[in-house]
Amino acid sequence: MTLPETPQPPSASEDRSGKSEDSGCNSAASQPNRAAEFPLADVADIKGVPSALIFRSKMWWAALACAVLAFWLTWKSIPADGPSIVIHFPDGHGLKVGDAIRYRGIDVGIVESVELSDDLTQITATTTLTPGAAGLGRDGTRFWIVRPQLSMAGARGLETAVGAKYIGVSLGNPTGHRQSIFEGLSTAPPDEDGGGGINIVLRSEVRHGVTVGAPVTWRGVDVGQILSFSLSPDARSVDLNARINSDFTRLLGRESKFWVTSGLEVDVGLRGIQLHADSLSTIVRGGVSFLTSFASEDNEPVQPGHLFDLHEKLDPAWMTAASSVPLINFELPPTVTIQGTRRTSFLGISRKQTFLTNGLLVTGKEGGPQILTATDMIVQAVPETGEAESITPHLVKFNIGSSLTDSTVTVSVNKDDNGAETDSVLNDDRPGFTWLSCGQPMGDLPSADSKLLRVPQQPEDCCICRSVKTPTKPSSIMQMISRAHLNVDDNLWTVTADLGDLTPWHGAPVISMQDHKVIGIFVSGKSGPAIAPYRTE
Repeated sequence: MTLPETPQPPSASEDRSGKSEDSGCNSAASQPNRAAEFPLADVADIKGVPSALIFRSKMWWAALACAVLAFWLTWKSIPADGPSIVIHFPDGHGLKVGDAIRYRGIDVGIVESVELSDDLTQITATTTLTPGAAGLGRDGTRFWIVRPQLSMAGARGLETAVGAKYIGVSLGNPTGHRQSIFEGLSTAPPDEDGGGGINIVLRSEVRHGVTVGAPVTWRGVDVGQILSFSLSPDARSVDLNARINSDFTRLLGRESKFWVTSGLEVDVGLRGIQLHADSLSTIVRGGVSFLTSFASEDNEPVQPGHLFDLHEKLDPAWMTAASSVPLINFELPPTVTIQGTRRTSFLGISRKQTFLTNGLLVTGKEGGPQILTATDMIVQAVPETGEAESITPHLVKFNIGSSLTDSTVTVSVNKDDNGAETDSVLNDDRPGFTWLSCGQPMGDLPSADSKLLRVPQQPEDCCICRSVKTPTKPSSIMQMISRAHLNVDDNLWTVTADLGDLTPWHGAPVISMQDHKVIGIFVSGKSGPAIAPYRTE
């Protein structure tokens, strides 16, 4: 039997060419298309493969940039720490890890650990300050644990009754040496604000009920306080350590007389029973008053630690012999009052408003006499809609007067070519104060020379002043402001102390207690009292 032939697969030559030998003439024509369908790779021998990958591919550069950015963001998100300080307290009072350190009402650090000291006699608190509060770690800074305290003198630290305890701080010498170990106080110091002043010692036979924190007064005004008391070296007297605040040290003299003002004084006579007391505070905590019976200019200054006798009561002869003691040793610049009308337009509606403020008439400036006053004398209050931008203040004219003279000068802010008054839009981007050009002689109005102005670099001990009219003769009044009560807020110095209603002082000049120069203008606005430091053009 003969089997049928099995078909044979094409030969290798036929497979590669895709055609049998019979189609050889067509094979040569189709070779270019075949080569395009099967590309061949170029193979090169490259040394240093890792570096070649980095330099030849842009994705490696993008990955490297992302890694650097991620590291920087992580680094910035980690809270920065300030210096670490160790505080030894006689008692812990419930202080624990995580409690805050507070200065002027804000957190400036945190407690890292609380443990017993090696000799088991006190508590050691390790704390970390924030970078911005690194200056607290200086010589003289005091620390104490704030806790609830109730006494007849008042209540303190009540917020810690239901909340966490915290460590209070009183700054020492801002330029003192840095240190990292402190001895904490058992209780809050009576002078938490610290500040300058002079410490003196008052010696008496008994304590007379005067307690720590009791006020030291001058004619009823608090000018200092009692810091502590102890027995004299021979144990026959009591020594009261007192501090007179820096604003009132000129009231002290070597012959100053101190007496106790604590308690009630009962006077029984034909007209009945009369009760006398200096104040409620002196009834509760006791108190000390003093007078100086000579002009302090002719007397040597009192040195810290000077010893005075503390008398049981006031001798009427002291009050009669008491001299007029100048609180300052320089002349206050005279101020003027600015009164007038101003026109404002809001949503196309025009209206007039009257204003009254203080100012300082300055001569010696280019362009004639000018008045230095508060900016918001011309800037209106923001309306209820809050659209302050839609208000355009126009100041046409104003009257300048002074309590030191009866004359008044009317000043037009702007005039046209014919001399008629025109509206003048007043814009000033300097914070807090502005110049008003007078453009005419001011007659006999009191003024100050432009050389009296100075640009301050930082808050200083200062006072605000203004001229007033009294039944007898014109005079000036002043309000002292300590640099400890000034905080820098943007371009203003905000006043933190409660000095009462200071609205009548708006626009008054601010005088430095250092060199008696005008360093700013006082502003009493809705955000609170502040000082606009003087700046040049």
